[in-house]
Amino acid sequence: MRRCWPASFGIDFLAGVHNDYDLGYYWIEKSGCYDTSNLGALANYIDYESFGRDIRYEEGGVFGDNGYVRSNGGRFVDIYDGDIESIPEEYRISSPVVMERNTSEKQNGWHER
Repeated sequence: MRRCWPASFGIDFLAGVHNDYDLGYYWIEKSGCYDTSNLGALANYIDYESFGRDIRYEEGGVFGDNGYVRSNGGRFVDIYDGDIESIPEEYRISSPVVMERNTSEKQNGWHER
């Protein structure tokens, strides 16, 4: 199996790779895994689509709207334990402050209509 991608959180993503041709072209020309500089005119006969299809089958990857996704065999580690304090501040998403109605208004004879 090819190991040109760095192992990360269990998945790898290639933005802009939308089909087998793109995947084969990426692996052969962009990834650095293969050196085609010595092929000369033979490089014109590389079947990027077939090569990309073989890689996709081997890796079990899929094409999405924005690119190609595959499992890299790494483990995804869930570090959230249910406590909001364990989420770093820069990753927290808060909803806007919701004002609560004062219950003393009802006690003073004011009623909603």
